[in-house]
Amino acid sequence: MQSSAFDLRLEKLAYGGDALGRLADGRAAFVPFALPGETVRARSVEEKRGHVRAELTKHSPREKGACNAIHPIRLELERPVSLFG
Repeated sequence: MQSSAFDLRLEKLAYGGDALGRLADGRAAFVPFALPGETVRARSVEEKRGHVRAELTKHSPREKGACNAIHPIRLELERPVSLFG
């Protein structure tokens, strides 16, 4: 098996958490650690007749200057919030 790299637009999440996209030949491509709506560069690690398992090699930003990373935020409340009254 020869691993090949390809660009892929991811459509949705599949069972197990991998993102799903379609190759030019119609086969499904499963990519872990990616999200629907992203365009990624991936490399095939396992090829079957109907699908490809791939590993992520590069995320493409959604817009110029954008970052696909999720950053934590810090919330500061003026007073404690009471949950029971």
